[in-house]
Amino acid sequence: MATTAIWQAEMIGRHFLAISQVVGDYRYRHYEIMGKAQLRTFSGLHTTLLGYVDQFPVYAVHMDVKKMQHTMQALDKIAAKFQREYVGLTPVNLAITAGVLAVQLGAACLCGNAEAIVNTIEVLNRP
Repeated sequence: MATTAIWQAEMIGRHFLAISQVVGDYRYRHYEIMGKAQLRTFSGLHTTLLGYVDQFPVYAVHMDVKKMQHTMQALDKIAAKFQREYVGLTPVNLAITAGVLAVQLGAACLCGNAEAIVNTIEVLNRP
């Protein structure tokens, strides 16, 4: 098994940084319309996604480069989609769902769970 290069892991981390920034921006832009539970949920999503940024280079030695190549390409599209569409998501629960899926994708990547990665990417790519 060829392991993922550090630069590839850092690129994955950058994608999660971009996604986490969008989630954080959403939280601050829609602060007035959210309840306390929703704000706590967004805080947790934002914190988790930011945590992934630092974890990817550490876990790179365990990632299969061939399996992660598809994930890296999909993350390019998903991060761009988040930056383009996420801020306008309404109701707030749709934004929470998308944020949870991003967290699931990060966890699947860190664990190397190919099936979960593919399934989550598939859901995130839906219109």
